[in-house]
Amino acid sequence: TIATATAGVVLTSSINPSFIGQATTLSATVTGVAPTGTVTFIAGATNLGSAGLSGTGNTRTATLTLASLPVGSALIAAAYAGDASNAPSISPTITQIVQPGVTSTTLTFAPNPAAPGVPVTFTATVTVAAPAVGPATGTVTFLDGAAVLGSAPLVAGVAQITVPTLPAGVRSFVARFEGSGSFGGSSSAQVAGGSAVAVPTLSHFGFLLLLSLVIGFGLSAVRVDGKMS
Repeated sequence: TIATATAGVVLTSSINPSFIGQATTLSATVTGVAPTGTVTFIAGATNLGSAGLSGTGNTRTATLTLASLPVGSALIAAAYAGDASNAPSISPTITQIVQPGVTSTTLTFAPNPAAPGVPVTFTATVTVAAPAVGPATGTVTFLDGAAVLGSAPLVAGVAQITVPTLPAGVRSFVARFEGSGSFGGSSSAQVAGGSAVAVPTLSHFGFLLLLSLVIGFGLSAVRVDGKMS
């Protein structure tokens, strides 16, 4: 029987802490007698993936790039499978921390101003700041001051609601992204707008009728004075 050497395994992360969706490369360095074979990267009972050793000499490396780790902290280890000259071995664990994505929210609505009784559509766009990767998921609440106009889920980073009408006058609106487990919340700047005050208008017939009444009143006043001009 040929005795096998005890291989040493050291695990490192290229980015720690990282943000949600950010690609992070795990590197397992195996030292032994010209080690060959594979390394499996594990987080608790979860198999994150495997990679073969590359390089020459007695120290070789296996790498695995991940972008799917959830927000939170994970204890990760690298398990070397061993070969004919090297016994299996596992690295000490490292704590990989994944932070929520930072977001910003913008609000638009149209038409603005709106005529009374005209539906108005509010659109909120939630952007995820690099190096985190979106799109953000969660719910946006639309506010008229402190009053809630409605809420809607994000779809591809965008949420929309339509209200049947707005009260007359200038108002202040805000879109508030409530955040989720993977993305932090944010609120838009206040956007002013509202419904224009309805101004009565005269039809062509109504204008002619009003004009005839004004002329008739003027002629009557002249006759009462006994004067005609």
